[in-house]
Amino acid sequence: MKIETLKQILKKKAVNEKFAVLTNLSNGKSEIFKLGTPLSKNFINFKNEIENYYNLKKNGIINNTEIFIEIYFKPVDVIIVGAVHITQYL
Repeated sequence: MKIETLKQILKKKAVNEKFAVLTNLSNGKSEIFKLGTPLSKNFINFKNEIENYYNLKKNGIINNTEIFIEIYFKPVDVIIVGAVHITQYL
């Protein structure tokens, strides 16, 4: 991964922006993906699969490809209120 891509990832994580990192495992090329942004020639042929994984918030290698997708979404904040016997199972 190029240092510029890593810097972009850190900036986006700092402001809780939704995005994905696409990596072609066969050649090591990476890029950041957001819905509505164009894909580079390394990933354009897999646009539908990438968007499907993104919408499902699913990480992994896209079937029958060498493309790894890692989704970055702001985690859900959970507040648990209640007595011990209620919350112990949570």
